[in-house]
Amino acid sequence: MTKRTKKNDKVLAWHFAEPVFENGKQIGIRLDNADDRVHRIGRTLVMQSARGPAALKSVPILCNQGMHASLRIRSAFYHSRPGDVLCFVEVSEKLQFGSNKLCGRKRKLIAIVGDLDDYYDLTEAESRRIAAKALKMPISALPNIRGNK
Repeated sequence: MTKRTKKNDKVLAWHFAEPVFENGKQIGIRLDNADDRVHRIGRTLVMQSARGPAALKSVPILCNQGMHASLRIRSAFYHSRPGDVLCFVEVSEKLQFGSNKLCGRKRKLIAIVGDLDDYYDLTEAESRRIAAKALKMPISALPNIRGNK
């Protein structure tokens, strides 16, 4: 069952993606599927419609179109590939929630945390620590950031 939210809702989540390098330095991540844009830290990208870049009135649809992520790192692993990096993101606008992922019209890349293999067994406390560091805020000020255990 899919749950929809209001237009301006935002959620902090986890996402795995292919790293992009320039001159030996990681500069961002590559969006997947047919969308080959490079997503850089601090930038917000808007989903592209399945019919092309005119996404102004497009609605995110889980497993079909939208900027996807997961509330739990372990859930994000189901959608990862070898070589992917863990990213901390903010997904917003017309959010839809499924059993192990969510999607919205926009996704802001907050931080690239690290390699896939390093983060499979994180506890909730460890996940909150990583999120606080990425957001440059105290752990006590974080909204509900979930771990795996």
